[in-house]
Amino acid sequence: MSEKESQQNAGKDNSITPNNSKTDYKSTVITNYSGQNFASMTNAGILTIEEVANKLLNPSEEDSAKVRELNALYNAKIEAESDSETENAKAIEEQFKAKKALYFDSVAFAGEFSGTTCRKESFVHSANLVAMDFDHLAEDTIKTIYDRLKDDSYTFLLYKTASGVGLRIVFKCPFSAEVSFNKAWAQINRYLKTTYSIESDEGTKNINRLMKLCPSDAYVNWESSEFDFLSELETINDDSNLERIIKPAEDGKTLAVFGINRSPEEAAE
Repeated sequence: MSEKESQQNAGKDNSITPNNSKTDYKSTVITNYSGQNFASMTNAGILTIEEVANKLLNPSEEDSAKVRELNALYNAKIEAESDSETENAKAIEEQFKAKKALYFDSVAFAGEFSGTTCRKESFVHSANLVAMDFDHLAEDTIKTIYDRLKDDSYTFLLYKTASGVGLRIVFKCPFSAEVSFNKAWAQINRYLKTTYSIESDEGTKNINRLMKLCPSDAYVNWESSEFDFLSELETINDDSNLERIIKPAEDGKTLAVFGINRSPEEAAE
């Protein structure tokens, strides 16, 4: 076992299992809603995570065309807003939302829910997955952020959202119920904020959050590490402890303290 794995396993609460050795993520199932508007979902089913990955990685020509159409609509909305065409921008946004709702499946990455509506009370079991969105990213930075997240050992799924200027990332993270999900979400969000200076959309922090499977620049790493939210960031419960966790930066000359580059001399102070 590596030093990192030993650190991650230290002090684990056994009630939050399973871990990597027990979770078969490919066959894990999550609730799926096919081509339905969020407000009127009646066609509930399940998908395995392997099926989800295949949808994202192997889009049909039709689905790829839908992605391009949605990207173009979103860009048209932004253009209308910049030209102060408020009413036109609103009309385009409504068109964008309506087409997005119908074009792609919606899934609850957190796990499986009973019934035809995805409510917190109908949560059946955990898929041990936590998903987050990062919206309205600048065009000149989205590729950089995408590439950095792709290289993160915790990144399990990563793809662009329907707008083309947002990213969705999914972490493997064992949790058993809504309380532990909320704690996991908060810790992962903190990790991403301190590491990459990006913060998730607060709207994605609900366990029953539904997300569209938009097959755009998708990346999957079946061998990604599980994020142990009970111990991974236990030394940075407050900002004064941020500098206790230090790792080498890519240039080999400075030390990156969760995204804060400092020279070795500064780090030693």
